[in-house]
Amino acid sequence: MSNSQFQTYLGFFSLLLLSGCSSHSLMGSGNEVKAVEGGLCPVATQVTNRAYAREMLLGSWQGVKEMSGKERYQWLTHHYADGTYRSVFREPDQTGDVEDKVEVGYWGVSGMVRFLLFRGWETPSGFIASPPDEPTYYDAFLIQRIDEDQILYCNLETGERFQAVRVAHEAEFPPLSSHDIKP
Repeated sequence: MSNSQFQTYLGFFSLLLLSGCSSHSLMGSGNEVKAVEGGLCPVATQVTNRAYAREMLLGSWQGVKEMSGKERYQWLTHHYADGTYRSVFREPDQTGDVEDKVEVGYWGVSGMVRFLLFRGWETPSGFIASPPDEPTYYDAFLIQRIDEDQILYCNLETGERFQAVRVAHEAEFPPLSSHDIKP
């Protein structure tokens, strides 16, 4: 997909997303942030300056989310200035052992929408490309709140909410050890 095709697609997607939403200013006219209501994610932060939104998302973010039962998973996402991202997901597998999965792709932001275009997995044996025609490998998130220290966002398809905090650039999870594995 060419850059111009991608920008056209993104603009059309944003227009569809925002149609029918009502908005009001959080900080008065002339500022870059306003609240938007509507859809699965009813209250969000709309950043009207794309450069500002992109600058805020650059860097590394870490989050933890409870799963069904008592299990939880963690993620560490790096948004790079070249438009690529790398996410490490630490979660229990089907046997209860904890494993890391590394996903890579492209990221971007348009207004209040953060999007990820998943390209594949990094594995110890090399890169495994994802099928480009798999719709579940493309995600869009409504940014509900973002500042220098944290981000709250909502998956536009599922309504699932996430929270992450900014961490040191290129932060990494500690290595897995035997205590991370269920007996």
